[in-house]
Amino acid sequence: MAPSTFDTVLQNLARVMARVLYRSVDVLDPDPSWSDRPAILVANHFGGFADPALLIGLLAKPPRFLAKATLWDIGPVGRLLELGGAIPVYRASDGATSGNRDTFAACYEALAAGEQIALFPEGTTHDDPSMTRLKTGAARIAMGAMAAGVPDPVIVPVGIHYEDKAAIRSRAAVIVGAPIDVSAVVNGADPSDRDAVHRLTEVIDDRLRSVAPDFATWEEARLLGAAAEVALGASSPGGTVGYAPRERLAGLLGQAPQPERVAVLGAVGRYLDAMEAAGMEGSAVRPSPSELARRVAASLVVTVLLAPFALAGVALNAVPYLLTRLVGRFSAPPVTLATVKVLVGLVAFVGTWTFWAWMVASRWGWRFGSVMFVLAPFYGGVAIAVWERLGIFGRLFGSLRRSGGGLDAETVTALRDDVVRAVEAALVAAGRAAR
Repeated sequence: MAPSTFDTVLQNLARVMARVLYRSVDVLDPDPSWSDRPAILVANHFGGFADPALLIGLLAKPPRFLAKATLWDIGPVGRLLELGGAIPVYRASDGATSGNRDTFAACYEALAAGEQIALFPEGTTHDDPSMTRLKTGAARIAMGAMAAGVPDPVIVPVGIHYEDKAAIRSRAAVIVGAPIDVSAVVNGADPSDRDAVHRLTEVIDDRLRSVAPDFATWEEARLLGAAAEVALGASSPGGTVGYAPRERLAGLLGQAPQPERVAVLGAVGRYLDAMEAAGMEGSAVRPSPSELARRVAASLVVTVLLAPFALAGVALNAVPYLLTRLVGRFSAPPVTLATVKVLVGLVAFVGTWTFWAWMVASRWGWRFGSVMFVLAPFYGGVAIAVWERLGIFGRLFGSLRRSGGGLDAETVTALRDDVVRAVEAALVAAGRAAR
């Protein structure tokens, strides 16, 4: 089914906001063939309203989300959900659940029409380092869809990762796992078969945990992420590591048996302690002097060429940028700040772009006003890109200042190699355990 005009506008707006709010947003989808099939997307729910916003902006076509029915009681929110084709879910904790008969019927209808639906099977958003126990809704919808005649539906696990979900201009990643062939798991069982429902839910749980953040503690998540960055950086030109591959590898390390996982934690701990004692930069593998010089030269050229556009971007976007950045300074749970960040950013930036468009239109007409509405976010993106490229100069001077830090290159290499060997051993052990 072709997306509606509202879907297209919503998706493009979500993409713009993702580029504004996050320094990088990576998508890792090794097998995108599922996008042409009736699909039920299941994702972890660590980021509140930021989670559906990212999925709308990053997936090939926006899915229809299942959301708690009480949101429809909030006037503007309910209208927005209705326009976006969201499907209400009636939770026992909010009252009667009799309306869920219509919920399931709406899901079957959407899947039969070739649409995709998305839900968060944890049932709530949170700040824990691991997923909570999954509810059975996704399995029951999939099995019910098959019974209703939907051909070959699949369940697609989606892991959503945030470097710092409360902060603006941090990194985010969406990692898509292998699709689950529902018929192969339940073998034609009826949705009233509780054993089949729980069997499918267990498969969903296993697949989702393999791509979503799922660690014992946040400290373990930090250290395994650092180990992944060291291992990937050791084999990457210039030590550059994408956020999605880093998080994917960290998740695989988290599934390794305890002895191998402890070995990785010990190796990377020694590496980080030595780097910190020498005043050197965290887990990143330092680029060679020639690579660093190349990056600085490229950044200098880009900065000079784009400086006029960047200044215009600062003038047009400084107020909404500062308002959104201010959100991260409030004292509130990170998951709350993640939601507020997206909502404040959406209102502040779109409102500001609309204001500048109106100012131009009132003087030169709406044709020029429309152009301004497009140029304001574009110039803002240029300003952010130039500002963040300037950071490389600070890293250069810091690198030069730390060059005599007392940690020789051979020691750094030896410590890094220890981490790489521990990571490789953990991956082998995790593979054996999975089999």
